Amino acid sequence: MLGTDLALEGPFKKGYQGSYLINYRYSSLALLQRAGLEIVGDAVPNFQDLSYNVFLPTKKYGNFSLFGIAGLSRINQEFPTKTFISKSTYKTTMAVGGITHAYTIGDKALIKTVVAYTSTSSNYNEKEHDTVEVFRRTLFDENFNNTAFRTSSYLNYKINASHSIKFGVIHSLLGYNMDANWYNRHENLHEQLLQSKGNTAMFQSYVNWRNRITDKITLNTGLHYTKFLLNNKQTIEPRAGIKWALDARQNISAGFGIHSRAEDPSFYMIQRLNNNDEYEQINRDLDFSKARHYVLGYERLLTENLNLKAETYYQELYNIPVSKFEKNAMSAINLNNGFEGVAAVNEGTGTNYGIDLTLEKFFSKNYFFLVTSSFFNSKYKGSDGIERNTTFNRQYAGNVLAGKEFSMGKDNKNVFSISLRFVAAGGRYFSPILLQKSIEAERTIYDEERAFSEKSKDYFRTDFQLSYTINKKRTASV
Repeated sequence: MLGTDLALEGPFKKGYQGSYLINYRYSSLALLQRAGLEIVGDAVPNFQDLSYNVFLPTKKYGNFSLFGIAGLSRINQEFPTKTFISKSTYKTTMAVGGITHAYTIGDKALIKTVVAYTSTSSNYNEKEHDTVEVFRRTLFDENFNNTAFRTSSYLNYKINASHSIKFGVIHSLLGYNMDANWYNRHENLHEQLLQSKGNTAMFQSYVNWRNRITDKITLNTGLHYTKFLLNNKQTIEPRAGIKWALDARQNISAGFGIHSRAEDPSFYMIQRLNNNDEYEQINRDLDFSKARHYVLGYERLLTENLNLKAETYYQELYNIPVSKFEKNAMSAINLNNGFEGVAAVNEGTGTNYGIDLTLEKFFSKNYFFLVTSSFFNSKYKGSDGIERNTTFNRQYAGNVLAGKEFSMGKDNKNVFSISLRFVAAGGRYFSPILLQKSIEAERTIYDEERAFSEKSKDYFRTDFQLSYTINKKRTASV
């Protein structure tokens, strides 16, 4: 019901291993609406996307791949009241295109290079007018356009049967064009929250050493370096992992690493008027958000086709941007789109810990199943020092996927299949709204003292599928 899909794939010609894959989708609900049917609901998803991959191997110059994905979406919503009608439009577009080249040097070295261009844009506009459309004004207008030209390359060199080393570099040229303004009801004027256009870059490099200490123990160690040229912040991160095969069917593993993240460009470009009545980018010098990761895992092949895997982890988050001048619950951990119009400082913390369990029955005897479950806790502290749930602290999530096939028809060429998927997840945390104050201020005001204290309902979904496939020489009908 949600999407109409068209796909094309195949080889170029006999004797050549090159192939192509193209896929296009369009919103079915949008098609029905264009045909004049009224779709019930406050928002009709309108989307389309295209993806492709072309594989071009050569005998002398390695293997090339051309890849890409592009899409756009739009949702319109309308909220009527007794005296006003508020309309909002949210639009997004994205496109990625690139080329990959892999080249093998003898039997010891592999060089792989990827060059890609990415473009994303989002627009949110909210307007209101009276019931007879005599009076009209824009309440909020936000336009974000980001581009990235990335080049990444690595060399993997096998020294001998026990040692291999990998060197890699990533260069990202980042462009941005951002504008955001809103209507201040109390001052009866529009305020510019963000207006910035330009480009910057990020450089990353890494080295990884794989050491097979014994036939059963393998050690991976490495360093990762990042420099963000927007504010010249840089970081060096050590990482290590070890895997020990107890026997042919089971192994244990452990890992440690420091990982960092730059925020969305809009977060650094937030501007405010200073004492000289000049706009100043108040968050431009923010450092990376960082985390220390600790992981312990166990994996066992119970039978030839049944595998069990368990992994427990602890993540210690620090350097998280929180409110600079006010003691409140704001933290970059909870941001969905990267934009928050406040001055920030890298003094926030957080913790994530949990366990992931996976039981997988590989496809054999015409059936398979996969059971995954995750139990976790996610907490953070804002500038007020109070520990709270993050908005993502669902606490549990699980999936059950199973399917069975039955051979039918002449020579058992046709297939009847049954499949089932069940999903369960805890609800997200949110901050309650101070209703009366919001009515008086004519904008949403949240209860900061009880930030992320209420939880939405748990999520459950079941998908059931029956299919019958007729296989012929050149066609397959499902």
